[in-house]
Amino acid sequence: MKDNKKILRLLMMVFLGITAILPLSSWADMVEKISGIWLGTLGEGDDYIRIVFKISGNSVSGIRANFIGPDQGWDNGPCSNVTFSGKELEVKGPENGFVYQGQLSENGSEIKGNWIFRGSLPLDMKKIEVVPSGKAFVTPPHLRDYKPWIDRQILPVIQSGAFSGAVVGIIHKDETCVFGYGNNSFGGEKKPNGNTEFPMGSISKMFTGLLLADMVNKKQMSLDDRVQKYLPAGVRVPSKEGRQITLLELNNHTSGLPSDPDDMVIIQSVDPQSLYTIPQLYRYLSRCKLLSTPGEMENYSTLGMGLLGEVIALKVGLTYEECHRKEILGPVGMKDTGVNWDSDELTRAAQGYDGYGRSNPQDQWQQTFAGGGGLHSTVNDMLKFARAVMDPDSSIAGIFSDPAGDSLGIKQGVKHGGQTIGGFTSFFTVNRVDQTAMVVWFNSGFPEAPIYNNLFMLMHGVKPYPVILPHFVRLPEEDLKQFEGLYLAEGPIPNGKSPDVLKLFVKNGHLFAGSDSLEFYPEAGGNFFEKLQHTDVIFHHGNQGKITGFSAFWKNFKKQ
Repeated sequence: MKDNKKILRLLMMVFLGITAILPLSSWADMVEKISGIWLGTLGEGDDYIRIVFKISGNSVSGIRANFIGPDQGWDNGPCSNVTFSGKELEVKGPENGFVYQGQLSENGSEIKGNWIFRGSLPLDMKKIEVVPSGKAFVTPPHLRDYKPWIDRQILPVIQSGAFSGAVVGIIHKDETCVFGYGNNSFGGEKKPNGNTEFPMGSISKMFTGLLLADMVNKKQMSLDDRVQKYLPAGVRVPSKEGRQITLLELNNHTSGLPSDPDDMVIIQSVDPQSLYTIPQLYRYLSRCKLLSTPGEMENYSTLGMGLLGEVIALKVGLTYEECHRKEILGPVGMKDTGVNWDSDELTRAAQGYDGYGRSNPQDQWQQTFAGGGGLHSTVNDMLKFARAVMDPDSSIAGIFSDPAGDSLGIKQGVKHGGQTIGGFTSFFTVNRVDQTAMVVWFNSGFPEAPIYNNLFMLMHGVKPYPVILPHFVRLPEEDLKQFEGLYLAEGPIPNGKSPDVLKLFVKNGHLFAGSDSLEFYPEAGGNFFEKLQHTDVIFHHGNQGKITGFSAFWKNFKKQ
């Protein structure tokens, strides 16, 4: 019986991902080594942040860690995964969040490592007895006084060459401030400001959802209406298990539709969705197979939001852009927002760049997918919109007070991020309760999450993280060779595609994935970075130090 229990416990350890089966005494020793309270300081000067991990574990539940931020008021946030093998520790934060990698010292009192999140910073930790108390972060008294803090978030990134320009607009109750940084283009002299035009990408989806809310508020549509009801005769909307797609399911990404049609023409530096036509959309829908039963599973779908914009336009009898001008843009006074670009708007537009600093043409979107990503705007226009959202007497106030607002998740406000292949990243948020709003854009595919999160924290009285940027190094070709091989994506595969397989190879002293257009750049901290999607590439090692796989693109890849 005792032997059976021992075998069962060892099997549980394997199930929990422990790569080597250890005697229970060795397992206990390993847990004891890493368990405790660990404190480190991220950054320096006024921008430092103290990081605390509370690590514990046992042979049944494995090793666990809670994340504490004493300087930010965060306490006991559970980390998603913790692994410890030999002296190597890896702690993963919440989904798509930070990763910490470190090595335990010989005496077990220190961990030397790196904090990784769209780049890396050194973070060495020491074992302590008690979690340190928090320190109050004093927020500036007026919005204009936030500028030095915003400067420290934006200017280092511009100086790194990740993008040439950015604009930040903020509202807090009666105050409004707009701050422009850098230039509209690399090597240019034109400064971006509140009237500089930028493509909003997926923030367009937010506006499409508000058009639906407006139609429901005016009793012209219902959230439970089937999409088929509004399309021309002869166009068949796919269904599954007898369930047809509703307007609500298009809006909340539970329609079962894939992210994009499979017949888009891919052209370098041009968003393929911008070229897609209405006849193409109708033909595709008639042969499309759903990935899941409508209403059962969330799958982010630009196709679904583009289709929602199209059915609203058909119901009103106008184009998608004309619907917006009539119902939202016109009443709010957003004269610089739309799908089509006029000559004045193009003159005021910033230049977009991809992750390699290559300039891209300004996409001229068809109306087909405009609801999923085709709108452009300015910071000043978006702040006008924010004011209208917060004003209970504005022309669009009824959208937010309608009972449908609960189903659409817009009662307290709206927010969305956007990214374009043409080289822009943006984020918008407005809160009707707090009477706060923020809009941020910059002219690169650089991920908005670190900058936006930090500015959002600053607005709400939380000390922001220090700026994290990738620091690239050159590795000898013989060192890069260890990463070569075939890697297979693990876990569920989105959008009904075949499992992703990537072949990593070395060419002329560089590491590539799949083709020589996708390069993994080595960083000073020991990991890699992919510039087009601004993604950390974190390699995993086995007990003998050999590469077993890597994490990137929000997936895990296992070496074959």
